[in-house]
Amino acid sequence: MLDPFANHLHTLLQGKRIALSKISSQDRKKLQTLLESGVVEEKRVGAGRSIELCDHGALQAYADKEYPCGLEEQSGLNATPRSSAVAHYRDAKKAISTDAEILQVCAGSRRNVLIRDGQVLPLVEWCQAAGVAAIRLDDVSRWTGAGLISVVENLELFLHFEKLGIESDLIYYAAGRASARVLTWLSSPGMQSFQIVHFGDYDPVGVDEYLRLKRACPDRVTMYVPDNIENLFSRYGKMALLEDSKDVLMRLRKEEDNTARQLVSLMDRYNCGLEQEILLFVERTFNKIQFSGSGHV
Repeated sequence: MLDPFANHLHTLLQGKRIALSKISSQDRKKLQTLLESGVVEEKRVGAGRSIELCDHGALQAYADKEYPCGLEEQSGLNATPRSSAVAHYRDAKKAISTDAEILQVCAGSRRNVLIRDGQVLPLVEWCQAAGVAAIRLDDVSRWTGAGLISVVENLELFLHFEKLGIESDLIYYAAGRASARVLTWLSSPGMQSFQIVHFGDYDPVGVDEYLRLKRACPDRVTMYVPDNIENLFSRYGKMALLEDSKDVLMRLRKEEDNTARQLVSLMDRYNCGLEQEILLFVERTFNKIQFSGSGHV
């Protein structure tokens, strides 16, 4: 069956009643129009209440409209998730996810470090020709390689990453939070020889994303924090970054990770967060990236 509501419609069309207690509040809202139009009705049965069918033809017409392919899930030939969602629900966004996604990446060194299904991807050459490159990430291909991956939250830092003067074999533009598929990719067996540095905003969401990456890839993830981070907070911090993420900040205060604790302490001290783009503006003193297990770069 497609979803619980489709199952309810199927049950009613078979002439069976449904206990009201088994219908979610969301599905009750969907049934309201049918109740008001007399297609179904609510009745007391024993100690409880139930929904029963009144007009079979009207309910069948409603089901046909809401579920064009019928109430039983059907597999189209070579159907993709969103094409199936259009066929079954008239809405592509009903699909939880697509079967693949595009990753925007940039080669940060002269080494081609990514291998897909046994073939080395010439990312260095692609990026020399076009500036950036894109790869298709699906649930079928097998990936291997070794090196240093920088996961960058925001576009401007990704496009101008070389200005930081930080060594990295591969820079990946996460566009905010990395998807579940990306986490699966980074944590897959063939990717275990990659170390990962998270470049995110210095706010609750950025720190939370760093911890999310670290949980997916234990002992391989650090977050980049410049030596002058406190000065940057005091001069360029933005209060709204905390106001929008109060619940996340409360949760982060319980974290034991050293980097998370350092950044949360600065957020509390200066009552603000800090957007990562400031790294492209301020003169910096960088340390070499080292993985000590503390989570700090």
